[in-house]
Amino acid sequence: MAFESLRHDADKLQDETKAYLESTTKYYKLLGFKVAMQSISMIVRTIIIGLCLTIILLFASIAASLALGQLLDNYVYGFLIVAGFYALLLVIFLVLKDNVFRRRMLVKFSEIYFNED
Repeated sequence: MAFESLRHDADKLQDETKAYLESTTKYYKLLGFKVAMQSISMIVRTIIIGLCLTIILLFASIAASLALGQLLDNYVYGFLIVAGFYALLLVIFLVLKDNVFRRRMLVKFSEIYFNED
């Protein structure tokens, strides 16, 4: 009698362990899917916003170059001034890229991954 009770308890423990592992696996699959979808959504949104801002920046740069060229009576100088401004921004970006952008991305992806909603 005791042996059958022990066997029944062992079978029950095995079934419950199997159910627990299955539910844990499903949970982590869902968590992975959630993190992946939030990451992809953020990347797509960033790309779309980046493209829109690039188009705006392109037209604003052309307008600024033409306006400066008209002020200086030489359109080449206007375009060179705007190009120099962008070269200066590039140098600043290259100096600060590791500190500013890596930290921001780490914080954002950490929020997505460790969010318990």
